[in-house]
Amino acid sequence: MNNNITNKDISNKSKPQSLISLLSSLIALLERENKLLDAPDIAQITTLVEEKQNLFFEYEKQVAMLGIDNRIVNNLTNEAKTELKKLSEKFDKISDENETKLRIALRASNMVVTHIAKETEKAPGGSYINSYGNDGNSHNKRKARPITVNHTL
Repeated sequence: MNNNITNKDISNKSKPQSLISLLSSLIALLERENKLLDAPDIAQITTLVEEKQNLFFEYEKQVAMLGIDNRIVNNLTNEAKTELKKLSEKFDKISDENETKLRIALRASNMVVTHIAKETEKAPGGSYINSYGNDGNSHNKRKARPITVNHTL
């Protein structure tokens, strides 16, 4: 299911209807991302990032336009108001879930990097690296240690 929205789609709809479409697209995208975060597939998640950025950019523009022109909000039908409210509540819920999953993924990635860094410090061997201090003198206090990263990480 393709939920991409283009500027042409937005210009062909009323502002409230395009906001409803945008919210629906954002919800669908966040739901897809949440599923991908359950069993991370970096390649697929990476492809969602650009689409997510574009949708949020359009969403923020539309919300800003609604804030500038109160007539749009004041002229909404009860049906449109109800649909926007329902979508906004669902969007909030999905966004919170997405934020939690992204925080967990970030924490897991940081733990892996920290573990690799600690293990690298313990690794034997390696040769000294020549470096320069702020006094301009050459120092060779740090050791370069060879590491490999197993794909199963």
